[in-house]
Amino acid sequence: MAEVFGTPEQREMQRRAHALWTLLKTNRRIMCHGRLLSVSFETPDCVDLVMSLAQLQGSAGFESVPDDAVKLVQKPLHDAGFQTEAAVEWLAGSSAIRFAEKIINSFSLPDGVTLQKVDTNTPSVTLEAMSDMATHCGEWLAMGDFVRGHARPSAFHYLADAQAKPIAMAGCVVHAGRLHHREEEGWWGMVAVDDKWKRKGLTHYVGAQVLRSMRVDHGIEKFSTVVRESQAGFASLIADLGFNPTRNSSIYVQNPSAFAMVG
Repeated sequence: MAEVFGTPEQREMQRRAHALWTLLKTNRRIMCHGRLLSVSFETPDCVDLVMSLAQLQGSAGFESVPDDAVKLVQKPLHDAGFQTEAAVEWLAGSSAIRFAEKIINSFSLPDGVTLQKVDTNTPSVTLEAMSDMATHCGEWLAMGDFVRGHARPSAFHYLADAQAKPIAMAGCVVHAGRLHHREEEGWWGMVAVDDKWKRKGLTHYVGAQVLRSMRVDHGIEKFSTVVRESQAGFASLIADLGFNPTRNSSIYVQNPSAFAMVG
């Protein structure tokens, strides 16, 4: 059975997404960083595929829509009764690795705090604790197959306190399949930190470690993420890691008759 995370609604969405992933993972247009299946924008007729995924999953994403095409894409979705939210895409090249190394080399972990990497043997209870922390921060942990690196190349790290409790986390997944022009790019994000450990630089450090792991373990030196209008703090974090805003957006599409909007 698939490992799924988040709120009860989000877990149901991931169960559906996992089943669809089994069927569609070789489709070149399908992208996924582990939460829901999304569609790579290539031509406006991709809207039909996005609608189908949103009907089946409850929500879906439309990746890399140029700014001048956002309204063109949104109109048929709105006309069909779907709700949408656009988030600006930010990209980083190999300079992100240099930023990451600088952060790692200049940072000292607090006493008792250790860096941990998720793998096949990471206990499910640990992933559940990471999921709880992510949900509390308004984030959403990816499906187990992606977190553990079974579905696609990925890196998920967390910082643990002296009692082995996760207190900060970040992750990155290669979100496009083979033969796609973004097949060598990692989608970076799912950043969360325990309230008691905020403003101590932990998210910068664990996020930097994830970037380093993607380079060392998978040879990935290109990264992307998205920023909503309400995420000024996150924008500051990723700027420190070498990301820059683009003229593209990801559009999140919700089927209001199914589930609440999630990103």
